[in-house]
Amino acid sequence: MNNILRRNSPEKQRNAFLAVHDKVGIPRFASELTQAGWNVYATSGTLRTIRGDEEVRGKSRLRNINALVADALGVDPKSRILTRRTVAGLLMARLLDDAEAYQKNIPSEAPKRTELPQIDLVCVGMQPLPEEPSSLAQTHRIEDRDGAGLLLAAAQGGSIVVSSSEQYDPVMAWLQGGELNRDEFVDHLARQAGSVALNYLHESNEAYALVAGHVLGKSE
Repeated sequence: MNNILRRNSPEKQRNAFLAVHDKVGIPRFASELTQAGWNVYATSGTLRTIRGDEEVRGKSRLRNINALVADALGVDPKSRILTRRTVAGLLMARLLDDAEAYQKNIPSEAPKRTELPQIDLVCVGMQPLPEEPSSLAQTHRIEDRDGAGLLLAAAQGGSIVVSSSEQYDPVMAWLQGGELNRDEFVDHLARQAGSVALNYLHESNEAYALVAGHVLGKSE
């Protein structure tokens, strides 16, 4: 039995990570995942929105991703070392470990670089870049290269990758329908996520180049 079946077998507890800028539809998506037996981990802002929804409030399978990372590191969830970049970096390391296991067809339970549990579904929605950035600082503050990196890492092997709110309903319908044609469906999501991430990084580079050009032009 290959890794993709092992990692998604019915007896295995599955974990989802949610981090989106546009919160429309995310409470219902999270609620449906928990009802289907998934553990849902989310960033602070996304979790706040999810828990603010009456239908989701109080569900025990919802946790802050910082708490999960803190457990793995053996530190306080409020520790200053748990910056957004640190958490994203550890998640990327875990996802890349899983991708390597998937691609080499080795047991997904093999030792990892982190103590984080396997993340079976990754849902990331980046903050849109400004159309006309006013400064390098503004572009740096808004851009979400970590989010793009998480999408690319997850897309490399086996994870269910959700890169658009338009995918919430199709993904849930597929999960609830028995995950038919799994390889094709997951590969399709991965290709879409890869395209979203690479386009975002390209636009980010263009934004930096635009602002840098304005700055250099003013200095001449």
